[in-house]
Amino acid sequence: LLFLYPRRITPFVQAVTEKLQHTLWDAGIEPGHAARSIVDCIRLAESDMRVRTSLLDARFLCGDFALFQEFERKVEPRLVKTGIQRFIREKLEENRARHAQYGGSVYLLEPDVKEGEGGLRDIQTARWIARAKVKARDLEALALGGFVGTTEIANLKESQDFLLRVRNELHFATGRHQDQLTFEQQENVSAALGFEGEEALRGVEVFMRSYYLHAAQIDRLSTLIIHRVTDSDRPSFTASYVFGRALREGVRLSKGHLHITKPEILKASPENLIRIFDDAQKYNCQLTHETRELMRQHLELIDDEFRRSAAANTPFFSILKWKESVYETLAAMHRSGVLGAFIPEFGRLLCMVLHDAYHIYTVDQHSLHLVKEIEQLRAGIYAEKMPQPTHLA
Repeated sequence: LLFLYPRRITPFVQAVTEKLQHTLWDAGIEPGHAARSIVDCIRLAESDMRVRTSLLDARFLCGDFALFQEFERKVEPRLVKTGIQRFIREKLEENRARHAQYGGSVYLLEPDVKEGEGGLRDIQTARWIARAKVKARDLEALALGGFVGTTEIANLKESQDFLLRVRNELHFATGRHQDQLTFEQQENVSAALGFEGEEALRGVEVFMRSYYLHAAQIDRLSTLIIHRVTDSDRPSFTASYVFGRALREGVRLSKGHLHITKPEILKASPENLIRIFDDAQKYNCQLTHETRELMRQHLELIDDEFRRSAAANTPFFSILKWKESVYETLAAMHRSGVLGAFIPEFGRLLCMVLHDAYHIYTVDQHSLHLVKEIEQLRAGIYAEKMPQPTHLA
């Protein structure tokens, strides 16, 4: 809470501030709070990135609306005009550090709903960066500005709403500020939200599968928003790829990333949905955000005829036989939806949960991590601990 006053603290300002603070404390609520003038806000925002971040989210609750309008006129322009690149760098670094601190995966057994990867903080980070870079006040403004589509924003808000309801139920169930969805609380929250079992899955497993699907969507779309916003003033295709290398018609390698420069090649030659990952593996590079999204938009091309075709299976088996990066390549295929579409049996494992203390990740992620372990075994990582399996590998 920001207690905003015009120029100096008066006895009235002090009395109102103290009364409201004590009332909230008596109710068991302990919000962060500060009492500042408009001049204080400007001064602190220019020297403290955390203050600047909190002020980016400022919204009027009650009191003198004319004073809030003055705040918007004087403070907000300063928030989005000075030190923008530094602000973005610090927010991205903060994001990376936070993900590492909270497990580095969307699919943990006990995810943190707020701070974990795919959590609510990821949406806030995307909004803060968009506000600073392109002055987008909310998610809808990003759709209006053409950075993402209205469908993506609707999906992101749906996932945000789901995680907010989960977080509220966690707080209600524990009677305190708890954001980690612990193993013990998962059944309580799933029951409170009305989840029931289906087929071979228990209600809590259906709930956790929904959680991971929403968290994965938040992770993907937040990352996409940040990418498109921060790249909004970069050169167009002609200028940015001129120094790259054309691998074949419509596929280009530039600065360690593969780009599909002609989307029509996917419909003309659908095997490119597999072949592009074979390229990425062989050239030790990554797909751009735009290429991943483009492939996701063409998953309907993967049908039974495609799955049986030599044109698709030849590059896929090439991926499996390659000397390294098999796990990374399969994981990239999975994130884009291609692997699940190509192997429907694996696709049905997407975010599937077995609710026990032994499965740290979802079933699909466990399967991919098995491939990773086999690769490490073959590379001699476990030579001392497991000499015979290493020799056999």
